Amino acid sequence: MKNVEDIMTRRVVAVSEEDNMFALRDRMEAYGLRHLPVVDGDKLVGLLTHRDILRFADSQYRVDRVRQSLDDRRSEQTFVAAVMTREVETVRPETTLAEAAQKLVANKFGCLPVTTADGTLVGIVTEHDFLNTLVKMLERRA
Repeated sequence: MKNVEDIMTRRVVAVSEEDNMFALRDRMEAYGLRHLPVVDGDKLVGLLTHRDILRFADSQYRVDRVRQSLDDRRSEQTFVAAVMTREVETVRPETTLAEAAQKLVANKFGCLPVTTADGTLVGIVTEHDFLNTLVKMLERRA
């Protein structure tokens, strides 16, 4: 394993700028996702992360039903385009694992979308992918 394409996740759950935040909350929780690439067709236009969502939320804890109803309505009326990160650092499939890992560490990123030269999303590489790779390498040496 030398390149990002060797460890990246190829079947990526992506969203569009027109998706509302209410629908995404359940999807992210159901699939245990922390990073959702935002695409226009097959081109990457942004990234929605758990940090973006935390900035969007007033509070993680809602006690009364009236407040929850207002929060739900706000989420239904807010779209990914208003919350997502637009300037996204990416890597190519042929990027070395060392270079991609350096980008993750230097920038404190949780993931890097993987795109072709024309911006087509082809995968995503996450901290978890790197940890799995490390575990496999260590197991082989043991």
